[in-house]
Order: sequence, then C-alpha cells, then structure tokens
Amino acid sequence: MKICKVCKIEKELSEFGKRPDSKDGYRNDCKECRKEFMKLYKELNSEYLSIKKKEYNIKNKETIKEKKK
Repeated sequence: MKICKVCKIEKELSEFGKRPDSKDGYRNDCKECRKEFMKLYKELNSEYLSIKKKEYNIKNKETIKEKKK
C-alpha cells in the first residue's frame, strides 16, 4: 500500500506506475492522477507539442517510413 501525493488516497502498488530511480520503484502519483495531469498538460501545451512532433517527423523521415512497412 502507498499513498498518492496528489489525491492523498492510500492505494495498492499496482495503482502506481514504475519508476526505477525511486526508493520503492514506483511513482509518487497514482495512474489516475498521472493520467489527469498528462491530459491537462497536453491541452495547455498542444501548440508546443505539435511543433515538436513535426520537427521529429522531419528529422526521422526515413525511420518512420521503415516502421510503417
């Protein structure tokens, strides 16, 4: 059992994502809280993420083409 640092609810370890560099090997925020955070982050940073994705696609055109085969 572990307490989520965001929602402050005690949950099973299976409710937390893995994180090898922490003491117990799990993240401090539960999967539900992490999902909500990522959803909000994507909404607030959609323009930045779109630009980064386009840059990646341009730099890795050949790799992407190979993966699609």
